[in-house]
Amino acid sequence: MPSVMCECGARYKVADASLGKKSKCKKCGNVFTLKAEDDGIFSIAPDEFSSPSPLASAIASGEVTQAPQAPGRDGDDDTEQSEGFVGRSGFLANRPSAAATIPITPTRSYFADVLRTFLFPSSPENLVSFIVIVIFMSTLGPIFAFMPFPYGMILGFLLQGWYAALRFEIVRTSASGEDRLPSVGVSDPWEDLVKPALCWIASWIVVVLPASAYLIYVVASGRLGSSAIPNSLSSGISAILGANTEIAIFGVLLLLGACAWPMLILCVAIQGFSTLLRPDLILSTMIRTFPGYVATLLLVCGTIVLQNVLSLISSGRAATTGGSLVIAFLVSAMSIYVEIVLMRLIGLYYHHFKKKFAWDWE
Repeated sequence: MPSVMCECGARYKVADASLGKKSKCKKCGNVFTLKAEDDGIFSIAPDEFSSPSPLASAIASGEVTQAPQAPGRDGDDDTEQSEGFVGRSGFLANRPSAAATIPITPTRSYFADVLRTFLFPSSPENLVSFIVIVIFMSTLGPIFAFMPFPYGMILGFLLQGWYAALRFEIVRTSASGEDRLPSVGVSDPWEDLVKPALCWIASWIVVVLPASAYLIYVVASGRLGSSAIPNSLSSGISAILGANTEIAIFGVLLLLGACAWPMLILCVAIQGFSTLLRPDLILSTMIRTFPGYVATLLLVCGTIVLQNVLSLISSGRAATTGGSLVIAFLVSAMSIYVEIVLMRLIGLYYHHFKKKFAWDWE
């Protein structure tokens, strides 16, 4: 069998019938034309790596044998593959299996990618996608809200399901090193609308479950009266500072759940809820990637604070101008911008620190 070589140095043995076809290198993700090694290699633009890979199919079917590669981390083959993370239209039906890989080795520093995340609308393609999302959500949401019950509620739930699928997809594409905003179509209402909404709601239930369970326990046992339960953030802080032990424990559990939220969203987006059955691996990963996870948490918290500040400014501005539709549209756009940034930050956390994860998602 003739041997072909990518420009990164990876070599493959292919059948004579495969020569002349284009394929993607499993190591660097580049697409090249399969030519015998002594004929030279012609590489094409890396942004075409989402095209079909006859080489990968041929290797899977046994028609092609991969030449020996230097072992990677832990003695495993260091090749990576990006199929299944770009250009999907569904949420779970077209998701990669647990054995699928998240491909691209980071080529930029973490902070460079963070900066690109905050500036994602600077790309014309991303700007157009962002505007479409904002128009879609800011127009359909109010329309569904004023529709008769239960039609408005059902349509609103489905709209939020589409938005949840988009957010999960942003996490996955960012985790794979993509800068482009994904597009999420609807081919199966259950898989592409209902299930993403339920997954999003369930992830938040997991976040507040320990604190809620403890609160129910102390109220049911009579250790805490219902009147002592804080009904606002300020009263909650006052209770904690006032050495109310039960409320302090409740606040700590709620804070820990909030701190775990980025990891939970990442797990659900990439591998589903099955990963949440291993809290030991979640905790181990957070410890092993502690600097990266703390940086992600600080960026997430800072972004949320920025969103609240801008919301207060916009609300005040809307009150003085009579609540114009322009202000309402800008508030909606700002909220969606922040959520996109948050999802991308969570994906970047995996993209840059995946080598230290307790899971083998490669």
